[in-house]
Amino acid sequence: PQLVKAPVEQWESIFETSSHKAFTVYGQDPNYALFKSELQEVNRLGVSFDYALVTGDYVSHNFIDDFHKRVGGDDRALKDFSTKTILFVTQEVQKSLPGVPVYFAVGNHDSECDSFKMTDDTDLWKVLAKAWSTVAADPEAAADFVHGGYYNVAHPVLAGRDLVVLNSIFWSDKYDGGCPVEKDSRPPT
Repeated sequence: PQLVKAPVEQWESIFETSSHKAFTVYGQDPNYALFKSELQEVNRLGVSFDYALVTGDYVSHNFIDDFHKRVGGDDRALKDFSTKTILFVTQEVQKSLPGVPVYFAVGNHDSECDSFKMTDDTDLWKVLAKAWSTVAADPEAAADFVHGGYYNVAHPVLAGRDLVVLNSIFWSDKYDGGCPVEKDSRPPT
C-alpha cells in the first residue's frame, strides 16, 4: 500500500526499509531483494557492456491478484500501479548500468491490466517512450513506440545496422485486445 501512494522516485527507499530480505525461490517471480542483488552482481563482475537488451515481463505473473489481495482498488488504481511498477523496474535497470545503452522490449505481462491484454494506443506506451532513455533519445523510435510498444534504433556498436525491438504480443494466439480501463489523459501517478 505504501508503493501505491508514493511516487516511483520513493520506491527504492520504501523497499530498502522492508523486512522482506530473503530471496524468492526457483519458480517464483523475483522479489525486490533478488532483483537488487542481481543488479549489484552485474556491476560487481567488472564486465564492460556495449549495450543491454532486456526482454520484458517487468511485472509478476500474479500481479492483478496480488494487487487486489494486498491493496485493492479499481481499474484506474491497477492501471496506475502497473505503470509505476514497470517504470520502477526499468529505471532501476537503467540506473544500475550507467553509460550503457539499455534497450527494453515489452513482455506479455507488461500491460496496464493483464497478461496478453494491450492495445496499440495506450497511455503506457507514451510514458515508457519518455522513460526508456534509448527510445526517448531517438524521436523516430519514440514516435513508433507510442503506437504499439515497438521501435527501431541505430545499432549501438555496428555501424550501418539497426536494432529492431518488436512487441510480439499482438501476434500471439493468447492476445486478447485491450484493457477494460477507460481512456484517460492523466499521466500515471
